[in-house]
Amino acid sequence: SSTSATSSARNKYGVVHTKLSPLRMRTSNSLRADVICKIPKGTLVKIVSKGKEWTKVEYGGNVGYCSTKYLKFK
Repeated sequence: SSTSATSSARNKYGVVHTKLSPLRMRTSNSLRADVICKIPKGTLVKIVSKGKEWTKVEYGGNVGYCSTKYLKFK
């Protein structure tokens, strides 16, 4: 992974902001993509790169994509 792609979002974090269910982390920015893990509501995650619909995040040693609308950015 190149450092230039992640430098813009260095040390940025977001909080999972779902109503009830955990947030699914996916292998790519698609609802059809496989789920890597589920992140509990209220969990702080590291932002790799923020997008309009999908945000790449790092959590629990995994890196994947989460729906941007369910994240609150710090």
